[in-house]
Amino acid sequence: MTEELGDSVEASRAVVYLEGDCDLYSAPKLKVSLLKKLDDGVRHILIDMSGLNYLDSTGVGVIISVLQAVKRSGGDIRFQGLRGSPRRLLERTSILPLMRDAIDNSLVGALED
Repeated sequence: MTEELGDSVEASRAVVYLEGDCDLYSAPKLKVSLLKKLDDGVRHILIDMSGLNYLDSTGVGVIISVLQAVKRSGGDIRFQGLRGSPRRLLERTSILPLMRDAIDNSLVGALED
């Protein structure tokens, strides 16, 4: 899985792009990276999942953990491009309603909501 920090509108905002698989091997690294962003003062995160092909239960656990951490910090997290197998898994586990699905085509535009 590839995770990159995109251009941010402000220091408190970040865009993260996921590609490939988010599984037992890669999910812990993603969790550390996202929680570090919170520690560094980022409060608004948009995760673009359009390049994500596979998500397992470890990845789902990371999503839940990060959702809770962002909420505790008073921030906001949104997801864009969730499709295919990862979307079906989150629907079946009833986690999808907990996620705010950013539908805006512009990543930065979605952060400005």
